[in-house]
Amino acid sequence: MIYKARYKANSDTEFQTLSTHLNETGMYVELFAKEISLPKPGLLTALVHDLSKNCRAWQEYLDESHKTSRKDQKEDHATVNGQCLYKNIVKNPKEGNKIIVQLLEVCLINHYAG
Repeated sequence: MIYKARYKANSDTEFQTLSTHLNETGMYVELFAKEISLPKPGLLTALVHDLSKNCRAWQEYLDESHKTSRKDQKEDHATVNGQCLYKNIVKNPKEGNKIIVQLLEVCLINHYAG
């Protein structure tokens, strides 16, 4: 199955694949985060920021909302991404990891806040 991240603007059929979206986002965020000496946490956050779109429910939501042009009711996927990051890093915590992952989690969950 090909997972979609989003449909391209003004197109009924063209879309960006999830893997392309995550890799391109990771490249840019790593570059920008380098300016504040946080390239790896930035890369990690970017790579998981839309990871939960990798499921049938999200793909169905994306296709349906695109077909009907209903963008007003967003499906929450940011919370799942934050939980995934938290559970995988805090599983084997080192001193300071918990606060770092909590900060990254806030970035993930709030990047859709507008």
